[in-house]
Amino acid sequence: MRLWLNRCADISLRDQLTTQVRLGILCRELRPGEKLPSTRELARRFGIHANTASAAYRELERDGWLEFRHGSGVYVRATRPAMPRTLELALEFKLDELIGELVAKARKAGASTELIRERMQRWLEM
Repeated sequence: MRLWLNRCADISLRDQLTTQVRLGILCRELRPGEKLPSTRELARRFGIHANTASAAYRELERDGWLEFRHGSGVYVRATRPAMPRTLELALEFKLDELIGELVAKARKAGASTELIRERMQRWLEM
């Protein structure tokens, strides 16, 4: 699992982590049933507090993206969560789905993460 956490960003590390895991699932970089690193491993690898990683995983589990298997670890759920109840969350969900598909297709075409980021930034500025 590739993650990029920006300590200087206005977005919390927990929010960055949850968004990137969700997008990883949507763009099929993280497959259903795939085991994720433990909270300790995430904390060690990215230099974050274990509570931050744990809070992100709990939020993703609550929202239906991950499942905890007692004594085994944290896994991507076999099915995607149902559409959110509020219109705003449903729009965010759909947008995340579209972005995930875009990133998956761009990577399949050979585009680097940096190129994808640069091109998306350019489009957002227009």
